[in-house]
Amino acid sequence: MNSQNLKNLDIISITDLAIEFETLKKSSDKETLRVFNSDFECVGTTTRLICHRLGLYHEVTNCFLMDENNNLLLQIRKDKMAETYDLSVGGHINLNDKTPLDALIRESKEELNFDLNKNKIQKIITYKRYGYTNILKPRDTNNEFRHLFCYKIDKDEKIKLENYFSERENSEAESFVWVSIDDTIDLITQGKAFDGLQYSIYYLLNWIGLEKIEKYNLNI
Repeated sequence: MNSQNLKNLDIISITDLAIEFETLKKSSDKETLRVFNSDFECVGTTTRLICHRLGLYHEVTNCFLMDENNNLLLQIRKDKMAETYDLSVGGHINLNDKTPLDALIRESKEELNFDLNKNKIQKIITYKRYGYTNILKPRDTNNEFRHLFCYKIDKDEKIKLENYFSERENSEAESFVWVSIDDTIDLITQGKAFDGLQYSIYYLLNWIGLEKIEKYNLNI
């Protein structure tokens, strides 16, 4: 196909051509995302695959679920390495999501089969993470604006989550564990945390109280 014909293709068709060269193909590769410049100004849309291949800024939503004892729910996912942990809920914000909060509620249902109470979701921060790569996807460059939230789960909700989790459909979340903040920091320092957890924990601790950051001597 010559360059002139390529110019006449829409972004989905271009993505279809790119997917032909992929070893691992996922339906989410063609998910449409908003694209931003480094100042967080929306400049257009493209597919998830193109975002990652070209390192275009896009939005993701992340959340820590915290129980009454300040333990954090950490995911163990099917698509990640053994004994490596991620934060409670996370995912891309696509064109069908009106807000980061809507995306978070959708992701929680997909990954955990758990319905978040919108009124209990607390915003921590939106921060920029750029230029990182995933060892499992070495051709990807991830430039993201991450909307980070915290959800304080009560005892009844915790029981529901544990009962409903096994009934989820097609989720990448293989299992989860409740881990103390101290043990979460240990997992991070041992290299057992993926990027989302590793970088978001700083903002969670800052949100809880600055003394926590000084205690754990985090340098991010």
